[in-house]
Amino acid sequence: MRRLLIVTIPLFISLSALAATKTATKEIEIEAQGVTYQAAVNEALVEAIARVHGKSITSEKLTESLEISVTDGQQQDFFSAEAYQNQIREKTQGIVLGFDVIASEQISDSKWSVTLNVKVSDYKKSDSADRQRIAVIPFRVAKNVFLLAGQPLKSKSVAEALSTSITDKLVTTRKFAILDREFDDVAQDELSRLSSTSVAPAELARLNQGLIADYVLVGSIDSLNFDLQERTMRTSDKTFVSGHGQLKVTFRLIEVATSQIVFSGSANSVLTDKNLTSGVQTAAGEISNQFISKVAASIVRDTTDQIYPLTIVGKQGDELMISEGSSTLKVGQRYEVFRRLEKIMDPYTNELTGWSEELCCELEITRVTTRLSYAKITKQKVDLVEPIQPKTLMLREIKNKASDPKKTAPVKKPVVQKESKDW
Repeated sequence: MRRLLIVTIPLFISLSALAATKTATKEIEIEAQGVTYQAAVNEALVEAIARVHGKSITSEKLTESLEISVTDGQQQDFFSAEAYQNQIREKTQGIVLGFDVIASEQISDSKWSVTLNVKVSDYKKSDSADRQRIAVIPFRVAKNVFLLAGQPLKSKSVAEALSTSITDKLVTTRKFAILDREFDDVAQDELSRLSSTSVAPAELARLNQGLIADYVLVGSIDSLNFDLQERTMRTSDKTFVSGHGQLKVTFRLIEVATSQIVFSGSANSVLTDKNLTSGVQTAAGEISNQFISKVAASIVRDTTDQIYPLTIVGKQGDELMISEGSSTLKVGQRYEVFRRLEKIMDPYTNELTGWSEELCCELEITRVTTRLSYAKITKQKVDLVEPIQPKTLMLREIKNKASDPKKTAPVKKPVVQKESKDW
């Protein structure tokens, strides 16, 4: 007579970014006990998995149920047989690759003790997998078609191009793990393929890594236009055509864990025919790309500042070294440098609201490399203390000021800046 013995094994698996370099195998010796021989074996397998992957690594958990049919009176060697181990590999999706029974003992009528050597598949992440993970959702649009220089352009293509440009610029900052929502269908096909029984168990370990974002960037294109205007000269009958337009975008950066809006902002880009290579004859797609390039750079700068604010990381001779490179900074840009003084805590929630600050100096970018930029001080307010401590000197771009550094700028009082809790 056969009966169905149902044993539930909770597999608590980390749901972190899908960014791995290789799959390794760990062998772990585990001693466990159970009311039956099989229960003791399963308990040992659970403990082996927990030692490699953790019982609770993130707030998100997966629970798999292992259901195995056994026959009354079966011998212990059945649980070491290939058929049983194949079921283990299948039900744990390749996490447990196999095991050997080193020792077993029936302590009493309702208690067994076993010692196993368990082979566990360990999916190794790359260093970049620990970066903040961000997903860029395609921006919403209120109309179907934009009219640029009299040429129709589908709004969907503009939204897709903007999202792609933002994603590309975020990648070049080398500070984020970007989760590509554009190819969700392809990702699902890949997950389905990995779930197939024909895939090697070691490859199935990749299923341990899910796609969960720390932040989501969403927004909408509020307006996009480029209008042509024909004018006649007063001194003659000659006419000429000029063009002028604007792209307006609003966006929000949302922290997934709390659903809170970390930052809400807007970005605008203004163009005239003088900014275009072919003037008023420029194609609508090219006009749109010009708008998008400027707006995407602004959005990425604001987004990065909320999570990884620009900071001075060191000094080399008379130059200060800045934490970002050519992807976001350009020679000639000018910044104010603020020293953080004290944390400002919300008296009601006891959460970090920001920092009080002191204006130290102003600087100008003199050269940029792939990952770092260098700057010279143009105005000194307070002497910089060396060695420079990490995350103490923060940068804020100088906008709408005269380019002449000799002109006196008003001295700013200490202000409070609201920033990400990671800082």
